[in-house]
Amino acid sequence: MSRIEFDVNEAAQLYLSGCSLSEIGRMYGCNYMTIGRRLRAHGIEIRKRGPVRTHKEDVNLEQIVHEYRDLGMTSYELGEKYGVNPATIRKWMREIGIVMGKDNPRCQEAARGKGAAILKDRCRARVVKKLVDDGDTLELVEYGETLTLRCKVCGHVFTRVKGSYSHQFTCPHCYEEDLRGRAEAKARKKYERQQQLEAAREWHLSVPHVCKECGQPFYSEHDGAVYCSDKCRNRVRNRKDYERKKRRGVGAGTHGRRMRIRRTPATYDRTVTLGAVYKKFNGRCCQCGRMTYRTKEYAPNQATLDHIVALANNGTHTWDNVQLLCSDCNSMKRDVGQMRLPLAV
Repeated sequence: MSRIEFDVNEAAQLYLSGCSLSEIGRMYGCNYMTIGRRLRAHGIEIRKRGPVRTHKEDVNLEQIVHEYRDLGMTSYELGEKYGVNPATIRKWMREIGIVMGKDNPRCQEAARGKGAAILKDRCRARVVKKLVDDGDTLELVEYGETLTLRCKVCGHVFTRVKGSYSHQFTCPHCYEEDLRGRAEAKARKKYERQQQLEAAREWHLSVPHVCKECGQPFYSEHDGAVYCSDKCRNRVRNRKDYERKKRRGVGAGTHGRRMRIRRTPATYDRTVTLGAVYKKFNGRCCQCGRMTYRTKEYAPNQATLDHIVALANNGTHTWDNVQLLCSDCNSMKRDVGQMRLPLAV
């Protein structure tokens, strides 16, 4: 295997300038272990692998205390800034007498001891930071058991109880004004909409329409109106239904539709209707003998036309295969054939 030759002095300068062994190896087309071995032979001390760790001696603890106390930064924000774990930040602060964290029992003990002033300034800084992050519309006047705040917009002074730093502080006077303004805007928008609808209605009433059925002019508040009354509309609807049934070959009722495949003069008689059957049997049920009535609404004694041999069983719609039954008897009979009972007339 041939030996890879490269300028060791140039590689040493790149390594001392901050490049890693892997980066230098990719530049020269060899393994990082080869670069490290050549640099050691050249007298260059190799750095330890892994991320560069920040030690306590490398940071200014007074700066960290200032950022924690006066700027309100958390241990997570400080750890991200200095490249260490947040627990390390808390450990460094404990070594100088500051216990971080409001829920920590040791933090409560420190609040009564030498760390009381630092924690109080820290809480005040956190409140000020929260007010700035929320829009900088409130100003902290007094910090104590309660917070005294002043609104920079209206100048209203009010108090709030100290809670969690995630609490949203708002000026009650500005909040009421905002609610009032929203209600007025909503009412104004509703009034404008009503005015637009009224103007559109008046315009439609001023434009004449022509009825498609009778040809008479009429006025309507709806732009798409085509019929002058319900009478013309129903007339057109009934005519369309009749034409549709005529195209399908359906007669009165649903019997023709159910027999349209095998409908012949021998199997379908157009004269067999409910009215004709009702007159033939004098309105009496052929099964129970009680009087029936022709009604559109359902009733136990409603008159129904029944096929002795059901159409589903190849029955015919002729006079010799029909009878008058009440709705109860017809429901119990279903599609099962039965003999017609004689009536005593």
